[in-house]
Order: sequence, then C-alpha cells, then structure tokens
Amino acid sequence: MFGKGVYFADMFSKSKGYSFFSDSVCKDGVLLLCEVALREMVELEVANYNIMLMNYLLES
Repeated sequence: MFGKGVYFADMFSKSKGYSFFSDSVCKDGVLLLCEVALREMVELEVANYNIMLMNYLLES
C-alpha cells in the first residue's frame, strides 16, 4: 500500500494482521518484535506517493 520499506506499528494487533502467508499449504506467520528509536516520525493514514517528501526525511 505504501510501497517498499519497513513499517512499524504501535499496536500489536495492527502488525498481526500482516503476519500471515497467503499460500493455503502454509498456516504459519512470522512477527518480528522490535523496539524502534525514531527522530522524526511521519504518520500516514492513506497512501502518500510524494516521493520528494520521503527522500527529504531519509536524507535529513
């Protein structure tokens, strides 16, 4: 939805929804629990395709 990248959520239930494998043979999912330290944070509620903003945040 937001493109390639690593995404973190502040609620387990949000991440759990993405931890499944769509193949009907495999019923296992994997969830990596991380503690993340951030400088500035961008909260997106809808897809944002403004790549210039993302590049600015990555370079600062």
